[in-house]
Amino acid sequence: MIGLQLMAKTFFERLAGRFDFPNNYTVIDIETSGLSPQKNLICSIGHTIVRDKKPVETGMSYLNWALELGVDQEQLIYDLNKVKDAMERKGKQLLHGYSVLKEKGRPPRVVLNEYLELFEAMEERNEIMVTHNGWAFDVPYLENAISRWVLSTKNQRFEFNEELVYDTGAITKASQLPLDSLFSPLPAADESMKDFSLRIARYRAAGVYWSLDGYCANKFGLMEKAGVDASQAHAADVDTLLTYYLVEAQREMAYGRE
Repeated sequence: MIGLQLMAKTFFERLAGRFDFPNNYTVIDIETSGLSPQKNLICSIGHTIVRDKKPVETGMSYLNWALELGVDQEQLIYDLNKVKDAMERKGKQLLHGYSVLKEKGRPPRVVLNEYLELFEAMEERNEIMVTHNGWAFDVPYLENAISRWVLSTKNQRFEFNEELVYDTGAITKASQLPLDSLFSPLPAADESMKDFSLRIARYRAAGVYWSLDGYCANKFGLMEKAGVDASQAHAADVDTLLTYYLVEAQREMAYGRE
C-alpha cells in the first residue's frame, strides 16, 4: 500500500510539470437519461465555483424536458426508468426522475444557455473547468446539447478548449499506472489534455479504479470533507463538491501541503 501511495505521489509531482493546478476553477457535473449524448438528454447540471482554492458557490439546475414539444416523453420516462433500475442494482438512488424534472426543472434551453454563457466567460478568462470522466462523458453531452438546443438556429457548434478541461477521473486512473511502462500515464509534451484523457479512458488495466462515489470517496474521504452521505451521491451539485475535494487532494500530492 505504501508503494502505491509513493507511486501516486510521484505521478502527481510529475504531472505538476505539465499541468499547473489552478487556484480558480469551476467544477461541472451532469446527470442524464442514459449513456448516449446523441439519443439521451441532460437532466441536471451542477457546478461548484472555486476561488483561491475555496468553494464560493455550489448550485444545480434540473431541466424540465416536458416543456419541449420535440421530446418524446414516453421515451424519456422509459430511459429514466432504465437508469433507475441500473442504479438500484448497484444500491444507488436516482435523484433526477421524471417527476422531479417536472416539479423542479426549468426550461432546458434557458438552463443550457446560462451554462453556455458561463463556459464562454470561463474560456475568456482562460479558466479551467474540472469534471470527473468529463472528456469521455460530460463534455460530449454538453457540446451536443448546447449545439442542438441553443445554437442550432445559428448553425453553430459549441466545443470546449482541449487544454481547459481537467478530468479528475482520467487523472485518478492514470495515477495508478506504472510510470516506467511503455504506455506513459503522463501527458506527452505535444498531447492536449483532451487527447491525454481520452487515451487514458481507453486503456484497460486490472485492479485500477476511479469511480467518484466509490474509490475516490473512500480513498480521500470526500464525503466526510463535503459533509454529505452516500444517499446524496449522484446529485449533480453534490458530485461537483466531491470533485472539488478530489482536486485539492490531488493538488496536495503534487505540491505537498501549502
